[in-house]
Amino acid sequence: MHRDESNHGRQQSDYAVGMLWYGLIESVITQTDVCDFRMHFQSNLRFRLPRQHHGTALLGPDGLVATIRGELMNGGNDSLVASPLRGQAILDHPNYQAWISSLLYRDGERYSLFYGAFLGDFGAKLFSPVL
Repeated sequence: MHRDESNHGRQQSDYAVGMLWYGLIESVITQTDVCDFRMHFQSNLRFRLPRQHHGTALLGPDGLVATIRGELMNGGNDSLVASPLRGQAILDHPNYQAWISSLLYRDGERYSLFYGAFLGDFGAKLFSPVL
């Protein structure tokens, strides 16, 4: 089975695409993982064109619609207000850590025992803080 066969031809919401993008920025997933979603991304992490925006919009740390690589991630809803934040300004926003926690970790911490519980004893050891 080809590694991206399960993702072929499937659309993800702008919110899900944003999770992939910021998962890569936060080093939670790799560029190879992101590029497995070939419906949306080329191997150089550029969006495939034309890209249809649909589903849940990706709101940035300021609560407004985020932009990724010049693409407004509004889920196809043109009535939503676009954020003025771009690139480094998003990473420097005072609400960034809380936002990324909500986006990627269900409001938890990156290495919480919650995630370790899904992996059993190995996961608990892997994600436990080093004392």
